[in-house]
Amino acid sequence: MLMNDQGGIRIGIIGCGALTRIFYLPILKKLKIHPAVLVDTDINNISGLVKDSGALQAASSLEEAEPSMDAAIIASPNYLHARQAYYLLDKGKHVLLEKPMAASENDAMELKVVSQQRNAVLQIGMMRRFWKINRAVKSMLEDKILGTLQTLSMQEGGVLNWPVQSTAIFDPAQSLGGVLIDTGAHTLDLLCWWVGNEEYELHYEDDNHGGVEADCSLVIDFKKPDVRTQVKLSRIRNMANEFLISGTKGWIKLKPYGNVFESSGRSIDKYIYNQYSSAELKQQSFEDLFEAQIMSWLSAIEKGLKPVIAAESVLPSVRIIEQCYLNRRQMEYTWN
Repeated sequence: MLMNDQGGIRIGIIGCGALTRIFYLPILKKLKIHPAVLVDTDINNISGLVKDSGALQAASSLEEAEPSMDAAIIASPNYLHARQAYYLLDKGKHVLLEKPMAASENDAMELKVVSQQRNAVLQIGMMRRFWKINRAVKSMLEDKILGTLQTLSMQEGGVLNWPVQSTAIFDPAQSLGGVLIDTGAHTLDLLCWWVGNEEYELHYEDDNHGGVEADCSLVIDFKKPDVRTQVKLSRIRNMANEFLISGTKGWIKLKPYGNVFESSGRSIDKYIYNQYSSAELKQQSFEDLFEAQIMSWLSAIEKGLKPVIAAESVLPSVRIIEQCYLNRRQMEYTWN
């Protein structure tokens, strides 16, 4: 198996911030995978991680570490994602790339192309697609259980409490944006995955006054089928944190986190429980999602298959985020 670090695939981890510390390293440890190399510019600050993870070495640059790895998990600051992924893919290294995949559709397309040219697996870290309820919704929409899809509302947000290791997320040069490209990358990925439509009109506004946005709102009118969607995201206020999907035959309401849902009728509930039992839905955690993400990536490498979350499937959400920033309007406040 590729997961066996004894003579198997050599995995590097690029960026040792909160995501790596909270999820990637503990899960690799659970899977009995010792990283070949940990890469972080602050190499003196990761000595404890190197020891605890069983990593063979540490490096302060990608160029120094690249010969020691066959594959890499990229969890560095956003502005480095596309550049680092391209560098590794071009050398035939397999990549699990954290969101955002890239800041532009053109950069994202380049990653897709180079991965195909070098026969390197590129999987994007859209781990929410592994929530079972989200997969059930995908099937439900394909099978038209809700009838003709009409509207989709997504509200997500709360006061920021992520244990950041630096100020990078507040620096537009490093983060590439605020809440839209951060949690919004996941939200919009689900939206595009569910609706599956590339023709649309959009209206976007946010509260950015020169830094990064903490609050934003967008309306997307998809064509063929005709679906109106509204997305609201925030880092500074507690939102409803619910997604409401409505069609001509009913609706389903679910949470961004966990397999929690309610619906307009028993037929919808029955459809979901025919796919996953109540116990299966309750058992999933964030750790399970990251584990499934890593396992599916390794399986694609081992079997020479297209990854579960391939680059081309993420392109629509990258395109929307890019167009939002290019066509942003200033958010209007109720007190103005």
